[in-house]
Amino acid sequence: MQAYEITVDGCASGLGLGLDAVNRVTVLRPGGPADACGLIAVGDRIVSVDGEPLGGLQLQAVMRPADRHVFGIEAGDGAAAAAAA
Repeated sequence: MQAYEITVDGCASGLGLGLDAVNRVTVLRPGGPADACGLIAVGDRIVSVDGEPLGGLQLQAVMRPADRHVFGIEAGDGAAAAAAA
C-alpha cells in the first residue's frame, strides 16, 4: 500500500484522534485538527511524522510538540472501520 503525505495545522493541543497499537486511526474528535484537515479517516494508518518513519513505534513516542506536522498516511477502509466501531 502506498503512503501519501498530509499537513495538519493546529496540533499544539493535540491531534484529536485515537490510535491503536499499529497507529491506525480508531477515533476522530469532531472539530479537532485531524478532523478539520479533512484528509484523515478512521481506518487510515499513520506511518511517518515529519519525515520520520514510525516503524514499530507509537506515534506519541516519536512526535514532538509543534503547531504543524506532516504525516505519512496509508489509506484504510474508513467506511468499514467506522461501521465496525
